[in-house]
Amino acid sequence: MEFEWDPAKANSNRTKHGVAFVDAIEVFDDPDVYITPDPRSYDEPRFQAIGTITADLARKMTDEEIEAAALSDPDARPLTERELARGFRPGHIVAVRERLGLSQAAFAERFHINLRTLQDWEQGRRVPEEIARAYLRVIAHDPEAVTAALED
Repeated sequence: MEFEWDPAKANSNRTKHGVAFVDAIEVFDDPDVYITPDPRSYDEPRFQAIGTITADLARKMTDEEIEAAALSDPDARPLTERELARGFRPGHIVAVRERLGLSQAAFAERFHINLRTLQDWEQGRRVPEEIARAYLRVIAHDPEAVTAALED
């Protein structure tokens, strides 16, 4: 996954939050990262991610400082129920696929998903649209029924 940002915004973020963008992107390495579309309007797709980072980076702030910063920052507000429902965990797809004992290629073929799209979802490069997330939930719940339905 590649990231790019405005140097002035990066400086402002480091001053405001005490975290450099180059360190913050580590959250996308967390297999349990939770990704949700940013509800604010921008000229580009943006996402919010909740996950873990290395202990060294986390130790830079106390729990009280983290909580105070989160409460004072409009970008760190708690997610609404609707936003949580629209969220996506890339690791969930991987877990379902591995539970079924399938490679990415076999999973994509069995469930009629473009392989590149599946790879992008699993690696957090793209977030599936709501209909695709619903389809993935059905696959997770009853993969045999989905397979049977697709064979008809």
